[in-house]
Amino acid sequence: MNEAKSCMNALADQTEKIPFFLFVGDSRIQQMRDGLIFALTGQDYDVYANRQPVLNSTTYSNFGADENIYKATGAQIKFEWQPHLDSGLGPMSTLLKNISKLQYKPDLLVIGAGVWSIKECELAKNIQETCAAIYREQFRSMLPRLEELATTTDIVWAPQNAIRENLMTTRNIDRGFTNKNMQLYNDMVRQVLISMYGKLQGSPVIFWESAWEVSVRLGDGIDGVHLGHDTKLHLAQMILDWICRPVSLESEFAISESLNTPGYCCL
Repeated sequence: MNEAKSCMNALADQTEKIPFFLFVGDSRIQQMRDGLIFALTGQDYDVYANRQPVLNSTTYSNFGADENIYKATGAQIKFEWQPHLDSGLGPMSTLLKNISKLQYKPDLLVIGAGVWSIKECELAKNIQETCAAIYREQFRSMLPRLEELATTTDIVWAPQNAIRENLMTTRNIDRGFTNKNMQLYNDMVRQVLISMYGKLQGSPVIFWESAWEVSVRLGDGIDGVHLGHDTKLHLAQMILDWICRPVSLESEFAISESLNTPGYCCL
């Protein structure tokens, strides 16, 4: 049994319930879910980072692996496709509201979206700064719901990851997929959190700065937009380090004391 699976068993023993990890967002958040599954089972279901994944096409849906794979992880791991923020009344806000009503809430929620907003803004021939300002106000509208969930669940906001501009096709450049735009939208979220709490570290919603750093340093996405295999596994290990901290007092899992500071090390 690997260390990650041992952690799941230890968490279940400590809390007397199966650990529940929820991922909400677009396909790059889906990849983080798949990275966690890979760390726990050795099974690779990420079609974006691996052109030949261990894949059963008869049972694999667009957003999930075979149900038996999830059972084998020792945890409940779920992904919800929500590629857009909203102003408090849309699909993502409704999902968050429904999550808050669950009897057994997630232990961890990893959430993020933005690349679809960038693409749609570009295709509509709008100015990205104008669209980013709308995105900022949408995040501000959704923040109270995230704060409410943060009383029972660790909330991690996954920023837009760096892309490989040298691999961008003309088609993707025309969609606004540039690192300048990725950071523009990340800055909108940072602005809201800092305006509310004075600094990122004071927020109950963890802004995952190091996820951006890893995507910059490794830069291994095969299509230029999605996470590469090594980036995905690094992020999965950071997630494991974070969720395993209650049962990892020794050095078995390298936990950083600093949560949302820039760096290559930590959540």
